[in-house]
Parts: sequence; structure tokens; C-alpha cells
Amino acid sequence: MKVLLFSLLLSVAYSLKCNSCMSTTIDDATNKATIDSFSLKACNVENSVTCSSGLEACFTSTYTYKSGGKDGTITSKNCGFKDKATTSNWNCAALKTSLAPSLQSHITLGECKDVYCEKDNCNSSSTVVFSMFLLLAAVFYHF
Repeated sequence: MKVLLFSLLLSVAYSLKCNSCMSTTIDDATNKATIDSFSLKACNVENSVTCSSGLEACFTSTYTYKSGGKDGTITSKNCGFKDKATTSNWNCAALKTSLAPSLQSHITLGECKDVYCEKDNCNSSSTVVFSMFLLLAAVFYHF
């Protein structure tokens, strides 16, 4: 019983942390203004945030698009739901609505991909680098 109570208290006290940002690969005034309208930091810096209650996964969404004859990619990272069908915080479904041609006439949308994970800051670029370092260390340790 004590273990169950401790587990419940721990789960209530724990809040997931995710990287929260948005960036584009097309660096011109029009596309920068579009990205800035989402009021998120750029993805070239880490920006760990504590997720709101009910958001139990981190995600990275990558949307390809065309603007002014150039091919680009919008990357969005944030907190989300485990249920990938639920629209949240600028995942593919939310981006598709917000970047619709009726709202952003300079953008032609391409393909979008969401990647979800469930550990603190698992959607940050430093997490990927650190994970690769650990993997290489484990491989070389065994040989």
C-alpha cells in the first residue's frame, strides 16, 4: 500500500519536460515572419519547458513546403499527447491548419512527419547527440 501511495504521489509531482521551438530552413523575411507568428523560440537553441497536465509526450514535427520557388522545411518541437491523432501544440495536424493557403498564401505544403517520445527533453538535439555517444561507448566497450 505504501508503494502504491508513493507511486501516485510521484506521478502527480512529475511533469514531463520537452524542447519547445520552431524553425524554418528558408531564411527570408516572409518565412521568418510566418515562424515568428507562432511565438516560439528558434530550434537552434535549447528551450526546455515543463509540459501542462495531460500532455504526456514530446514530439518533433517536420513539414516540407515551398515558398517563393524555394524548398524548405519547418521543424516544430513541443509537448503533446500520447494519442497521436490528437491535435496539439503545432504538431502536423495543427501546422496544416495554421499554414493553410488561405492563411499563408506564400506557402505550398508538402509532407509532414510527427515523431513522438516520452522522456524528458527527448526531442532536443543534444539528447540525440548524447544518445549516439552512449551507443558508441557501449559498442567500443564490448570490443
